[in-house]
Amino acid sequence: MEQIEELQSRIEAALDRIGGGVTALEDKHASRPVPTLEELDMQKHAELLAEIADEKIANAQLEERLKLLHHRLSEMEETVTAVEGGADLIALQAELAEARDTAPAPEEVSALKAEVDRLKQELENAGNVAAAETEKLQDDLTEANAQIEQFKAQLDAAAEEGAASGASAMAEPAPSGVGAVDVGAVDAGAGAELDMRLSELDGELQSLRASNDQLREANAALRAANAEGIGDASLINAALEAEVEGLRAARATDQAEVNAVLARLEPLLATAPNLPEGEEA
Repeated sequence: MEQIEELQSRIEAALDRIGGGVTALEDKHASRPVPTLEELDMQKHAELLAEIADEKIANAQLEERLKLLHHRLSEMEETVTAVEGGADLIALQAELAEARDTAPAPEEVSALKAEVDRLKQELENAGNVAAAETEKLQDDLTEANAQIEQFKAQLDAAAEEGAASGASAMAEPAPSGVGAVDVGAVDAGAGAELDMRLSELDGELQSLRASNDQLREANAALRAANAEGIGDASLINAALEAEVEGLRAARATDQAEVNAVLARLEPLLATAPNLPEGEEA
């Protein structure tokens, strides 16, 4: 910037000198009356022509110098602009060099890729195990439903037999002693046990919903990471853990549902008299 200011001051000084010279020439020639050719001798005429030629040459030289100074000024401005842009380029080069220094080594990248592949394989194996466990749980649920249907059939048969013997039971006094059955106590106990089993079933269902929500979140994060080409081992582990917890919660829920049904059926079957042989629960 100092060189540019110096060039500008020099250009202004040269322009002032040129203006001063032109003004002096105009004043010099204006103060003199213009003689005619008859009044001037040939020598003075030649001197005047020589002075005019010298002034023209000097003016031409000054104009060329002025053009040169303008050209140098433009070059200096371009140089300054390039230097200012070069600072940004140098900063970018420094950042690039730093990024290269902090980048992981090729062997670390290979190790990470191998770990990602291993975790993906474990995830696939866990998915296969989960499918097998789900199929087994489905079979268990089907079997439990079959048992429930069987218990319902036994209950209906016991209800029909109880209705058939109800008339005679109404005419006779209720037996007392050790063999007597307190129906109200049985119903109260059955209701309390049923409430407890239903509470357990509700807790297991809540746990299953929480595990499924966690599994969905982990799988969504894992899909996003895979879409970006980033194999995050923590996401894969979280997905595996959520899937295992979901399977455990599903099994516990099925078991709690079966226990609740059994808790409702057992007191009813206990109060049903004379079940046919082979149909006891």
